[in-house]
Amino acid sequence: MLRTVAGLYAPTRGRVDVTGDRVLVAGLGLGMVEELSVEDNVLLHGAIHGLERREVRVRLPDIVEWADLGDVRRAPLRTLSSGMRTRL
Repeated sequence: MLRTVAGLYAPTRGRVDVTGDRVLVAGLGLGMVEELSVEDNVLLHGAIHGLERREVRVRLPDIVEWADLGDVRRAPLRTLSSGMRTRL
């Protein structure tokens, strides 16, 4: 139900009306997928925020550079240190 309210799933019956903004709670890696790469986690969160995959791919180099994660861009999240995860 929460995923439907968040807009991740369409309701199978009826409808969901949301008043106000939907905000992703993603502090300190909450919602990150351990088995996905840094790049794939960025793409996932872009999609959750309603961005087109193409737009996230264009922004990806800047995101990775800002987070200082260029060397581990394709590494699984589970291999990152806690500091790296926080920056991501």
